[in-house]
Amino acid sequence: MITRPLAMLALAAACLLLPGAAAGGEAARLTLMLDWYPNPNHAPIVAAAERGDFAALGLDVVIQAPADPSDPLKLAAAGKVDVAVSYQPLTTIARSEGLPVAAFGVLIDQPLGSVMTTGRSGVRTVADLAGKRVGYSVPGFEEALLGAVLRSAGLDLSDVTLTNVNFNLTPALLSGQVAAVVGAYKNYEKIALELEGATVIVFDLVEHGVPPYDELVFVASDATLAARGEALRAFLAGVAKGMARVRDTPDDALAALQARYADTRTELTRRAFASTRPLFAARLAPDPARWARFQRFLAERKVIARTSPVERLVRTDLAPR
Repeated sequence: MITRPLAMLALAAACLLLPGAAAGGEAARLTLMLDWYPNPNHAPIVAAAERGDFAALGLDVVIQAPADPSDPLKLAAAGKVDVAVSYQPLTTIARSEGLPVAAFGVLIDQPLGSVMTTGRSGVRTVADLAGKRVGYSVPGFEEALLGAVLRSAGLDLSDVTLTNVNFNLTPALLSGQVAAVVGAYKNYEKIALELEGATVIVFDLVEHGVPPYDELVFVASDATLAARGEALRAFLAGVAKGMARVRDTPDDALAALQARYADTRTELTRRAFASTRPLFAARLAPDPARWARFQRFLAERKVIARTSPVERLVRTDLAPR
C-alpha cells in the first residue's frame, strides 16, 4: 500500500514532468497572438488547445487575434504577449530595425505566398506580366519577391505597374483592377477565387528565383525567451501534438477549429484546411542556414539596411527533437 507521504511525493514528481507548470501545480499562462484572424493555418494550435494537449503539459494558452496584422510582432517585442505567430521575412525585418524578437519554432516551413493571376487576365507566363498592373499589400518586401520572380523571365519592376491593394487581393483580381497580385496564398486566395468561378494560375515563388523561407513562425522577445524558456518548450511540445492531430485525425482537428471559431464554418475553410494539412512543418526548429540565406536576399534587395547575427534571429533549442 502507498502511504500518504509517498503518494504526495509521487504527485510532486509527476508535476515536475510538466515543464510549463507554475508553482503549486497551477497551469502556466501563455498569451499567444495569431498573425491574422483564425483560419486553417492555425489548426494545430487550436486542436492542441481544444483537445487538452496544452493543459496536459501544464499550460493555459490564451489565443488572441490581432486588430491589425502589424500588431503581433510589436506586442511580442514589448512583452505584451508571450508569443506571436509571424513570418520569417517580417521577423528578419523587425530584428534589423531593432525590435528584440527571435523565432523559436516553425508552423509552416514553406512560402504560402505566390504571384497569382486568373484566366481572364491573359497572363499565362511570368513574361506575360510585362506592361500589366500588379497588386501588392506589403511595400518593400513583396516588391522584392515580385522583382525576383520577374527576373526569372528577364523582366524587372519597371516593366509592370505596381498598385497597393491593401490586402484586398481577391477582390482586386476578380474586379480586374489588377492583372495579377503578389503575396496571395496558394492555400487560401487560390481557393477563394476558384469558389468564385475563376481559373487560377499560380507562379510559385521558390520556382521563380526566391530562396525558400518559413511562412509562419513562433516569435518571442529576447526577454521572454530568457525568462520563460521551459514554458515555451512545453508550448512547442503541445503544438507538435496538435500537428499530429491534424495529420492523423483531420476531421476532428477541423471540428476543433470550427467549434471555437464560428466564422470558420464555411466551404472555403473546409477546402483550405485540406490544402493546408500537408504544409505544416515536419521539424519545428528553425533552420539557421535557411534564415541566413533569406536575410542575405533581403539585404541584397535593400529591404533591410543591416543584417543580424543568425543566433539573434532564431533559437533552435526549444523545439522537440
